[in-house]
Amino acid sequence: MIKRGLIIVLLILVSGCVEYTDNTAICDDGRKVSLSEGCILDDGLNYFEEKNSKCAVGGCSSQICTTEEKAKDLVTTCEYMEEFGCLGLSNCKIIDGECGWEETPEYLDCLEGVNR
Repeated sequence: MIKRGLIIVLLILVSGCVEYTDNTAICDDGRKVSLSEGCILDDGLNYFEEKNSKCAVGGCSSQICTTEEKAKDLVTTCEYMEEFGCLGLSNCKIIDGECGWEETPEYLDCLEGVNR
């Protein structure tokens, strides 16, 4: 009789668990956000500050893919590396919730040629 009571209590407790299957995540601060939105970090470097952020290219050699807001004021040193020339075969876009360079087949082929 006691075993049945414990099993019933256990089943009631387990039935209250919530499983997220809707492409959301829980941030460290407890907020539930979409995977494409991401969680904002204090440094602001890895995640979007706004849901509608767009990506843009910045840097002296156009080698940085970041949000439009950050790209307009971005200052970098002005050196050029051969692989920067391959970025024209890539796309600066939202990838896994943050701005980044899309590794297109053409871009990857170009990098192989540079690294030979």
